[in-house]
Amino acid sequence: MAFAEHLGLLLAFVEVTATAVRLRREEAALAARAKAAQAAAAQAAAIAQAAEDAASVAAAQAASVIAAVPGGDVHGGDVPGGDVPGGGVPGGDVPGGGVPGGVSVEQARKLALLRLELVKFVSDIGKAFHDCELSAYGGHEGVFICCGLFSAVLSTHKNMVKALRSLQPKPK
Repeated sequence: MAFAEHLGLLLAFVEVTATAVRLRREEAALAARAKAAQAAAAQAAAIAQAAEDAASVAAAQAASVIAAVPGGDVHGGDVPGGDVPGGGVPGGDVPGGGVPGGVSVEQARKLALLRLELVKFVSDIGKAFHDCELSAYGGHEGVFICCGLFSAVLSTHKNMVKALRSLQPKPK
C-alpha cells in the first residue's frame, strides 16, 4: 500500500472515531435530559400530591367551620328566604344584625378567609408549574403571569383587610 492510501485510511478512521465520540456525547446528553424529565415528573407528582393533601385539609377545615354554623351553611341555613339579602328577616342586613342564617360574623369571615387561602394555593400551584418548567402540564408563561398577579392581589387584599381590622377598636 502506498503512503497516500494509508493516510486516507487513517483519516477515515479518525472521522469515524470523531463521529462515534460525537454520537456518544449526544446519547449522554439525551440520557441526562431524560433523567431531568423524570425528576421533573416526580416533582410534579409530589406537587400534585401536596396540593391534594392541602385541599383535603382545607376542605376539612371548611367543613368544621360549616359544621359549627347553625343551619349548615353561610347563606341561609334552614331559614326560608335565607339566600335573600337579610336572610328573609326584616332588618337582617342592618349593621349589628348578624349574618343571614344565624351565622356569626366571625365564622363567616373565617370561612371566607379559608376560601381565599384555597384559591390562592391553587394559583400558587399554577406558578409552580412554570417554575418547574413543566410546560407540557400547564406551565405556559401566560398562566404564570396571571397566577402571579392573582396571588399578589389576593395577598395584598388579605393583608390590607387584616391591617384595617387591627385599627378598629375592640368591642367591650
